[in-house]
Amino acid sequence: MLKVEWNKLGKRFGLKWVFRDLNGVIPSGGHIVIKGSNGSGKSTFGKLLVGATDATEGDVVWTLSGEEIDIDEIPQKIAWSAPFIEVPEEMTIEEVIEFHNNFRKSWSENFMNELLVNSGLKSHSMAQVKTLSSGQKQRLRLILAMGTKADLVVLDEPCSNLDESGIQWYGKELEDLVNRTTVVVCSNNRPEEHLKGAVEISL
Repeated sequence: MLKVEWNKLGKRFGLKWVFRDLNGVIPSGGHIVIKGSNGSGKSTFGKLLVGATDATEGDVVWTLSGEEIDIDEIPQKIAWSAPFIEVPEEMTIEEVIEFHNNFRKSWSENFMNELLVNSGLKSHSMAQVKTLSSGQKQRLRLILAMGTKADLVVLDEPCSNLDESGIQWYGKELEDLVNRTTVVVCSNNRPEEHLKGAVEISL
């Protein structure tokens, strides 16, 4: 499980600083919620945690079992879900999961299928992604992220577009996930997106 530290971290787009001079740490196996309103930089911070963007100043340090991990290795150590992440529209749900499994391992042999059943998407497994509702696409993103065996899982606005049954399903899976790995949730102040014991960081 990854430990993540950041020192004097800042991100700027053009002349505007999204945030600046941030310091903090996510312990190995920790459950953290990054809170903030729209435009506060939650998604940008999530991207920095998974190495998907570069900081303007400061640095992020990833440590696994006491050894620092190079940023080039991070994509194979993390799993990530966000509403803006595209899923191949022409593929079926089954094809997307099969394609994903060619590159990343899941927690167990049938884990992805169990998530698919529990999420209510199993009956749609032969449907093309482009025919799915926004809520069904979000469930698929969460299945891919939460089902991937990873040392850090970052979930950006996980309940976005989910109905009540989807939120309940997500909550149950989150309880299981935090016992497996380091979990960070970027939340727009929605309590259902994280567990009560999560450590809060406000942007």
